[in-house]
Amino acid sequence: MRKCGRLCSSSTRSRRPWWCVLGSSRPMLRPLRSSVEAPTVEALGSRHSGNPHPLQVPMLTDLQAKKLTRYFQVYDFNDDGRIESSDFERVIENVRVLRGASERSPDGNGLRQAYMAFWAALSASADSDRDGGIDLDEWLAYWQIALEDDARYEAEVEASTNHLFSVFNTDEDGEIGPDEFADFYGVFGLGGNLARSIFVELDANNDGVISRDELLEIGRQFYRSDDRGSAGNMLFVPFGV
Repeated sequence: MRKCGRLCSSSTRSRRPWWCVLGSSRPMLRPLRSSVEAPTVEALGSRHSGNPHPLQVPMLTDLQAKKLTRYFQVYDFNDDGRIESSDFERVIENVRVLRGASERSPDGNGLRQAYMAFWAALSASADSDRDGGIDLDEWLAYWQIALEDDARYEAEVEASTNHLFSVFNTDEDGEIGPDEFADFYGVFGLGGNLARSIFVELDANNDGVISRDELLEIGRQFYRSDDRGSAGNMLFVPFGV
């Protein structure tokens, strides 16, 4: 963690980052690989053929698998190849700092309960070998099931997207601006300059903001589209194609 310095002075920026405003430390930026290698369906099937809790072999397209592999990397804070409760705890703490909520405040408790409920539901569905963590194979298998079921997609994925919008629409104006999108990336340890370049790509009508409906459409493109030209593919940073 690096303490804020000249970058955070009011003379150098019109809007200081959330970690400076709250007197916190600047999140360490995380280097993500420029491309991803998603396991093939054949590899997943053979890898889990002897598992006492066999996975449903994912039938995701190559593009979907690449996007969801990048999404996995974003949540895997310590890059150990597993998503665990500690990774969610890190996200919760960063979001709490973003919102300026103390751990014991109603807002802080509400955030923790919401995110840990998401983790509990995710681990119950995806942790097929019940070892307390979710590896990439399990993650992709979970998304295959979730994305094939329209009702489940609406209940789990769109509900999560709506929650993210509410968390990062910090000025409550009903729109996500580039600074708020940079806050979203910052919570995951990703850089503000990268966030702003991605924001430009996602802002389809070039009005400088992303509405709730636009974010839901971006989410649909990310999770469900197999069109390599869809802007929503870049929601969780470029992944190489």
